[in-house]
Parts: sequence; structure tokens; C-alpha cells
Amino acid sequence: MERESSRGGGIGWRRLFATAAAVGIAVIATTSRGFARGDYLTREQALALAFPSAKTIEVREAKFDAAAVASLQPELRRKSVPAQLSFYEARDEHGATRGYAIVRDVLGKSEPITYLSAFDGARRVQAIEILSYRESHGGEVGREAFRRQFVGKDREAKLALGGDIRNVSGATISCRAITDAVHDDLLLLDAAVRSTPTLVESRAPESRPTTGDAEIRRARVCMGTSLEISVADVAPEIADPAIEAAFAEGARLDGLLSHYRDDSDISRLNRAAGGERIAVSSETLEVLAESIRLARATQGAFDPCLGAACDLWTAAARSQQWPDEVEIGRAREISGVRYLELSPAESTARLAKAGVRLDLGGIGKGYALDRMGAVLRRNGVACALLNFGGQILALDPPRGTEGWNVDVAASWDRRVVVARLRIARASVATSSDAERGGTIGTRPVSHIVVPSTALPASATASVTIYARSALDADAWSTAAFVLGPDAERLTEDQGIGAFWIQTDRRLLSNSVYASIACDAGGDRAPER
Repeated sequence: MERESSRGGGIGWRRLFATAAAVGIAVIATTSRGFARGDYLTREQALALAFPSAKTIEVREAKFDAAAVASLQPELRRKSVPAQLSFYEARDEHGATRGYAIVRDVLGKSEPITYLSAFDGARRVQAIEILSYRESHGGEVGREAFRRQFVGKDREAKLALGGDIRNVSGATISCRAITDAVHDDLLLLDAAVRSTPTLVESRAPESRPTTGDAEIRRARVCMGTSLEISVADVAPEIADPAIEAAFAEGARLDGLLSHYRDDSDISRLNRAAGGERIAVSSETLEVLAESIRLARATQGAFDPCLGAACDLWTAAARSQQWPDEVEIGRAREISGVRYLELSPAESTARLAKAGVRLDLGGIGKGYALDRMGAVLRRNGVACALLNFGGQILALDPPRGTEGWNVDVAASWDRRVVVARLRIARASVATSSDAERGGTIGTRPVSHIVVPSTALPASATASVTIYARSALDADAWSTAAFVLGPDAERLTEDQGIGAFWIQTDRRLLSNSVYASIACDAGGDRAPER
């Protein structure tokens, strides 16, 4: 749920993304290497995607005799010929076969992957869908770019990983498992259809998801963490391209705003610090302008120009050596939003002092969430929940509900729920030392840096922020962590809901937060 290298404005040497879990929408665990694990499609939803115009879906069962087993055995890669095979046959209104599908589990590294392989009437691959992925690594098999390689393949195809099917670095085991499974499905389906399969069931296909009870969920890795999008109250033919467009927007913004990419606007600005102005995209200019606004609104508790201070504490954590006063003073000297100069008319920006480094880890994710939410709406999706490394953005609530439910976990035990929120058209973000606070020697060190001192923050254990925009929630979660409950009035004046967990486990909140809180799940209610 985090990435050590994701540091940013007000964010120290390790940026925490541990936060509230959405009730009814599983917050799925991820790593920086792989696609998220979780349930993405039901069997019925996958069949509806594969055969949108089917009049009936027939479940058939083929039994393989000894001769069929002997024929199949040498060709199968999994070397296990089932005694029988259940598969689906889709028919149109005239009774003509439109295609087939198989839903099975295949073993990944240690957990089964549930997938659907769909075929046209000529038994060529039409689509591959991942229904459930349970491994912590290797889930790149769920990406469209990998799955679409199988489309059009038939039983004569080699389906060789590294050959006609490109491998994904870091996901070889899962890629090989799916590749071999589809290879075998082609052979088994061909044998099953050529036999005389028994009709087990014939029914109309399930209706496509159109209610809040039938959600479509997809996940990707973006900006070094998990990005999950769940939508409801819309048909898959609208939801799927809208979700893909939102993912594409996230990836595009990552290319502009990440200081880990040499070609990004932020990296170019950092390299030119102390020099000339640099032409940047309108999006980069916008997020930088918002960063300046929020630095002022938070009275400097949020700052996008803390790269030098972040680097100092990263190095200190690795070496286990506390920096001396000279090092801290130098980091403080070359940190601060005061060095950021913008020229909107020319679409240029400049860092006025050499050594100053921009890091948008404390605002870039929120900015991207707002942009992706707008992309969903433009593409016909109004009811959605986005979970970006733990930060939540809720669009309209599911039909018949007042909002999306969000749980806030205790800083001392993530299994303990201390508060619940119900949100719509708003965002929730949490900053906490629950998992990423560390020590240098015997001294505790927060993962968040105080801009004014370039020292680790120590005011509180955790803060959860509610705001109307994800950008505001992202930046304010850092600022309220730095300021602690002393920021109660400041957050209220800005219309920001704040909920603090103190190091002594006291729970404190402001009045804006109290207005959206459903109840406290723990044994102690928030104080005012």
C-alpha cells in the first residue's frame, strides 16, 4: 500500500498511503511491482462482456473417454486431462452458436487465478478476462495489453511465452500460467465440441450490471501504487471504455508529474533549478499553482519544494545516522515554495535557487484523482469510487444510497475501526506513521517532514482528511499531520474535515468531520 520512493510536498523520506478502507468495496492490497489482487468480475459479468448479444447461454458438459484422454495428454501443457469439461455455449435469437467460454482456475505461484477464456463460433480466442487474482505479485496478466495478445488465436497457434505471447517482466509465473491455460483450453474446447456434450442448463444471459449491487471493478498500478476504480449503475459497454480512459489519464499525468521519470516536467524543472525558465504543460502549471495556493492556505505546513529535506532523511534512514545541524540547515535553506516561480502567460516555471527540488508526492495523486474522476463523468460514468493507494475519491453514490461508506482504521492496529464516514462527491485521505514511521538508532522518526524546520513531524500519530476535492484532501492530510490538532480552527475555516489520532490514542475531530461521521467503530468516540 505504499512505496518508499513516493515522497512529496511536506512528505518525508517515506510517503504512507495506508488509509481508510471502503465498506462494500474491498480495498485491495498491492505492491509496486504488480497489478492489484482482488475480485474484478463475477462469472455472469464476464459472460455478459464476452457475449453482449447472446439470447441464451447454455451450459454443456463433455466427458472424455480413454481414447480422448490418450490423444490430448501429449499436447496439454498442464498434463492433466479432466474426466469432463463444463463450458458455455452462447446462442443468438435464431439458435445459432455465437461462441463458447470456459471459466476455470489456474495455479499461479501459490494461489489460483480465476479466469474466463471466450471463443468465437470458429473456436478462436475472442477475449480473456481475469475474474479473481489472489497473488501479491505478477498480476500484470490482468492488463489489457497482455490479454489482447490472445485474441484471434486458435488451436494451431504456438502460444509460446516470449514468442507470439510477450512476457511481462516481474510477472513471468502468472503470464506463463495464463498462457499455458489458454493453450490447453483451446485443445480441450475443440475436443469437447467435437464430442456429443450434454446440455446441462439453458438460460437467458444475466442482465448487464445496471444497479448499485452489481459493480464493475478494475485495478492498475499507477504512480508507484495501486489504482482501483469501481463503478455502478452503468452498463459494461459504457463502464469499460470509461475506466480505460481514466487509467490512461492517470498514466499520462504520471509522465508529467513524477520526479522519478527523467523526461517529466518535474524532473526537467529540478535539473534546471537556479537557471532559466522551463516550458511545462498546462496540467503541470495548474498543479504547481494549486501547490502554491495550498502552501499559503495551510500556513506553510504543506510545501511542494521539500525534495532536499526528503533526500536528507532518506539517506539518514538508510545509513542510520542522524544528520548534523549543518546538514539540516542546508536542507532547510534549499527547500521551500518561495523558490517556485510561475509564468502562466508563457506556460513556464522556474526554481529560483540551485539545489531546490520539487516533489509532488503530497499533491500529485490527489490532482490525478480529480482529473480521472472528470474523465469518468465525461465518458458517461457518474457513480464511481476511486481508490488510489488508499486515498478515496467518491463520485455520485450508488442508486438508493446516500453515499459510499468509508472506514478509518486505528493507527495502532489496522484491524480496529475507529470511525466511519459516508461520502459522495468528495475525497478522504490519511497520513499516518502506523506502518512507515521508523527509527534512526533509538530515535523515532516520522515519515513526514515539517517544512519550517526540515525535521520529522511529531505532532500526531494519524490524521484523516475529508475534502470536496482529492487535491485538497491530499495536501491537507500532510498539513494537518504536521500541525496536529492545533489546526482544528484552520481546517474548519477552509471547510476541511479533520480527524486526528494522537500518540496516546485519543481521538479528536473538527466540526466539519463530525458532520459526515456515521459513528465510531472503536471503543472511543472522537472528542471535540
